[in-house]
Amino acid sequence: MRRLSDLGSYIIDTVAINLIDKALIDWCIVLRLNPTELMRRLITRNWPRCKVIENVLAEVVGSSLSMAIDLFGKDKVIEVDTTGKSVQEIVKYVIDHVLKGDPINGVVDWLDILDTGFLVGLDKELDECST
Repeated sequence: MRRLSDLGSYIIDTVAINLIDKALIDWCIVLRLNPTELMRRLITRNWPRCKVIENVLAEVVGSSLSMAIDLFGKDKVIEVDTTGKSVQEIVKYVIDHVLKGDPINGVVDWLDILDTGFLVGLDKELDECST
């Protein structure tokens, strides 16, 4: 297997993908995480409650994936569900898709698996954050 460093590319770790010249992008890797796990992690890190809710809702609706596809096109996006996976598993998945030239998106749809009560609770908390 070829090493990623042998590809002559760089990795940019950012959430501000709209600030990157799309001509510089070979691949956009979008890391996804089950929203209930994301909420648990952010609360554990003592994030402000409203920022937790905003980030969890953004994950629920796939805003990062949507932005990546809008900016770079489906053929340059690799979506990864990182839930329950080790760093090594995630890296292998990404490298495998990059080396094959195989974009993949539409991997997860959290709305299909999340409890309706969880979603309604998020909506109510977001309303409280807005007031």
